[in-house]
Amino acid sequence: MHRVVLVDDHRLIATTLTASLRSAGLDVHWCAAPGPELDALLDGPPGLALLDLDLGEDADGGRLDGVDLVRPIAAGGWTVVMITGATDEERLADALAEGAIGWVHKNAAFDDLVAVCTSAAEGESILPLGERRRLLARRRSRQADRKVYEDLLDRLTPREREVLHALSEGSHVAEIASRSHVSVATVRSQVQAIREKLEVASQLEAAALYRATR
Repeated sequence: MHRVVLVDDHRLIATTLTASLRSAGLDVHWCAAPGPELDALLDGPPGLALLDLDLGEDADGGRLDGVDLVRPIAAGGWTVVMITGATDEERLADALAEGAIGWVHKNAAFDDLVAVCTSAAEGESILPLGERRRLLARRRSRQADRKVYEDLLDRLTPREREVLHALSEGSHVAEIASRSHVSVATVRSQVQAIREKLEVASQLEAAALYRATR
């Protein structure tokens, strides 16, 4: 019997999925998030790990990302498959790069879901090679773009970064000026300097570039 560890913070979905896979003959164990319970489940012969992309929040309110679990779990010999309710190609590509072999949609038909999990548990490929290459190539392109953006942002002074951060969060020039106790003209000059250093035509483009590196 194939051993499966399911990590998903959505109790209803996880309970239904666990029952469905068990009825298909898989030895499924569920936990909601990283922690001692998951560590205990992983402390044994490796099998198949099904990781939700979004695992809610930790005790401090920080986002728990299933992608962050892929590398350490895969390093233990586990086959990792992501489960998702919405196909976010960028994050799925990140998961592939970290060691996942593919993904399955939570809304997949029962037979399809079982087939994917069974194939993965038996070490078979669940993602066409061409699709894998496409996603990883897209990720490399995104990383190259990010490096270019980060190099441009390095041109900014600390104050210009503060202004750009405020713009990226939707603040207007007048609001930034009021909070900073400077004139609107001063902030407009800073915005102009930001646009020139980032080589963009508008503050909207500057804000979008900034967000692309977060």
